[in-house]
Amino acid sequence: MACYYGCLLVRPADILGFDRAEDPQTMDEVMKAIGATPVDFPFKTECCGAGLSVSRTEVVARLSGKIVNEAADRGAQSIVVACPMCHSNLDMRRSAIDKHLGKKLDTPVLYLTQAIGLAIGLKEEETGIQRHFVKVDTRRFCQAKKTSINHRREIRWHVLEFLSAIVAKILLGQ
Repeated sequence: MACYYGCLLVRPADILGFDRAEDPQTMDEVMKAIGATPVDFPFKTECCGAGLSVSRTEVVARLSGKIVNEAADRGAQSIVVACPMCHSNLDMRRSAIDKHLGKKLDTPVLYLTQAIGLAIGLKEEETGIQRHFVKVDTRRFCQAKKTSINHRREIRWHVLEFLSAIVAKILLGQ
């Protein structure tokens, strides 16, 4: 799994004071908490072209293509995002990305919340992944259906504890 933060999630660093701007780790830690294995991904903060999503789709295909291609080259079975524009560009614009790259990439893109939902036992339909442009085969990266009820509870508490610490850090500067 490649954790993609995009160019705005941790910036401007001096104002947000959250995570490392060039090599953030928070989403990676959340994914580890749910049992996923993040790949080393140097493109995690590259721009996908969100500001150009409507006006310059060819630029979006080039920028997003680099991100999806790098994730696939590093063996990621999925890309996890938090930003709706990043999701839109990496998922909805996939046909333009594939055309730009000259090859078809089937690496799906999920929201962070969808990955967590699957890990705690939500049904695929409850997470909305059936609406994605790139088909998501949850068997490729998520073992949620094979985890016990107790393990799912443990994941829930671990993720809630982790996210609470993040909120406290952002809001209270702790």
